[in-house]
Amino acid sequence: MAIGVTKSANYYTVGTVGKISGYNSSLPSSYGTAGTVSQNIGASVAFFHIVVKNSGGSARDVSAETGQGGVLDVIFRNLPQGILAYFVTNSSAGLIDIVVDGVNAPQAAAVQAQLQALGTVNSIDISGTTVALASAFSCS
Repeated sequence: MAIGVTKSANYYTVGTVGKISGYNSSLPSSYGTAGTVSQNIGASVAFFHIVVKNSGGSARDVSAETGQGGVLDVIFRNLPQGILAYFVTNSSAGLIDIVVDGVNAPQAAAVQAQLQALGTVNSIDISGTTVALASAFSCS
C-alpha cells in the first residue's frame, strides 16, 4: 500500500487510513475528515529519492548489492543516522527511496555530493548519483 504523506505545520497528513509499515497500531479513523488522518505520529521525517548513476549519467542496477561492502551497504553507511525505511527497485533504474529522521536530515545536495565522492564501490561507478528531497515514500 502506498501512503501519501504531506507536511503541514508540525504534523504530517497521511492520505490513507490504516496501518503504516513499522507503526504498531492502526491510526484512529476519527481524526480528520473525508478519509484523511491528521496526527503527529512521532518525530518528523524526510524522504530522499536517490538514483544511482555512473559518471556518464546512466542508471545502475544495485538491487543485488546488499552484502557487506556492496553499493547499498556503503550508501546506507554514508547517509544520515536514523534511516527509518528504504525501498530499492529491482530494476536497472537504480532507484532507492529512503525515509530518515527529519530533524537531523541534511540537505539533498550535501548527501548527493557525499555519495558522488565515493566514486567506485564494489567495482560499480556511482559518481553520477543524484539525490532529491522527495515529498512522499512509495513502495510498489
